Amino acid sequence: MFALKLSAPMTGLVVAMGGVLLLLQRTSLGKIAGERHRCSDSSGEVYAATEEHLLNLKSVKTYNAEERDVQMFGRLCNEVARYAKEAARHQSASDFRFEVGTLAALGW
Repeated sequence: MFALKLSAPMTGLVVAMGGVLLLLQRTSLGKIAGERHRCSDSSGEVYAATEEHLLNLKSVKTYNAEERDVQMFGRLCNEVARYAKEAARHQSASDFRFEVGTLAALGW
């Protein structure tokens, strides 16, 4: 009986600390979503450039513009990689903070 009376306040405390932890993670989740959105937009630009290149392949070869296309693809792919890296970095940091906060809440 004593354990049941003690567990209800502790459960409430853990739930309250979980809510606080989620509120603290809100900004981090916004950063993650922003980086993923930018990564998605950049990927769309790569696909559009690929389509344009394939549609104009004959013209590109005629005017010796292959180097320009290679540089453009390189720039776009580096941009996608940078956004993906930032999203992964923010996700890792967020996961770490959440795990530490969870351990702190449960260990209290």
